[in-house]
Amino acid sequence: MKKAARYLRDNGLTIGLMSLFALCLIGMLWSGWIDENSMLQAHGQGPVGLIDYFFSSSFQSTLFENWESEFCRCRPMSS
Repeated sequence: MKKAARYLRDNGLTIGLMSLFALCLIGMLWSGWIDENSMLQAHGQGPVGLIDYFFSSSFQSTLFENWESEFCRCRPMSS
C-alpha cells in the first residue's frame, strides 16, 4: 500500500472531523461578520473587515460562550 493511501486510511477520521470543525468555524465567522456589519450599518457606523472582526472581542466572546455551553452540556454525560 502506498504511503499516501495508508496515511489517509490511518488518519481519515481525524482529517474528516478537523475539516468539519474548520468549516463550522468559518461559517460561524462569516455569519457573525455579516451580522456585525448589518448592526453597525443600522447604527450609522462603517463596516469592519473580516480579519478585524476575527480578532474582535465580539467574535471571541461568541466563540468561547459557544464552546463553554458545549462543555457544560457534555459534562453530565461523562460522570
